[in-house]
Amino acid sequence: MTSAEAIGHHLGLTLSIGAVLLAVAFAVSLWLAQRNGKRARDLAYVRNRSRLSNVPIDLARQAAMAATSNWPRKLNEAGAIETASSFSNVIGEFVSTFAELARPNGALRLGSNFVAASNYRQGMTVVGKSDYLEICVRPGSETVYVIDGSEGEEVGDTYPSIFHLLMDYADAAC
Repeated sequence: MTSAEAIGHHLGLTLSIGAVLLAVAFAVSLWLAQRNGKRARDLAYVRNRSRLSNVPIDLARQAAMAATSNWPRKLNEAGAIETASSFSNVIGEFVSTFAELARPNGALRLGSNFVAASNYRQGMTVVGKSDYLEICVRPGSETVYVIDGSEGEEVGDTYPSIFHLLMDYADAAC
C-alpha cells in the first residue's frame, strides 16, 4: 500500500468514525429534546391541574357542559332516577340527569348507567368507567377519584367535582 493509499484509507476511516459520532450526537440530542418536551408537557399538565382545582364548582359546571356539548349523551327522563341519599347534591344531580355522557372515543363514560359498588375500593361508588378505570365517589362527597386498581391502597387522580374531571378530560380530547 502506498502512502497515498494509506492516507486515503485513514481519511476514509476517520470520516466514517466522524459520521457515526455525528449520528450518535444527533440521536442523543433528539432523545433529549423529546424527553425535555415530554417533561414540559408534564409540567404544563400539572400546572393546568392545579389551576383546574381552583375553579369554583358553578363555573366548572358551565365550562364542563360547554366543553362536552358535542359528546354523545343519553338523558334520564325527569324523575325516572331516584338518586341514592349517599350521593352529594352535585353527584346526585349529575346521575339523575345523565344516563350516559361519553367522550367521543369512548375512553370515558359517566352517568346513572354505571352506578355500582367499586370493584377496587370498598365504600366507594362507581359513577363512570373507562377501559381500565373506575370513576368513583365516596358517600356524600363531591370529590371524584379515578382508580385503576393497580395502585394498591392509593388513589389515582382526584378532582374537586365531576365537572372538574369533565373539564380535564374535555381539554385532553382537544
